[in-house]
Amino acid sequence: MSYETVINQVKMLPEPLLVSVSAFIKLLEAEQNCGVTENYTKQTKPKDKQAFFALAGKIHLDQDAVTELREASLI
Repeated sequence: MSYETVINQVKMLPEPLLVSVSAFIKLLEAEQNCGVTENYTKQTKPKDKQAFFALAGKIHLDQDAVTELREASLI
């Protein structure tokens, strides 16, 4: 699934759920807009992946928010 698809699906969620994932959405948008060049080396990939997962790990969703996200994604 592409970043663009994920971003569009997440943006369709109700406003209260968007607040809890807004940092993650911004990260996905930044990744989508940065563009990957042919000179993208293996050395830079781990740093980017680490930064990605570090930010994703800072996002906290309570159990109710996770349930609502799951239900919304099934619709």
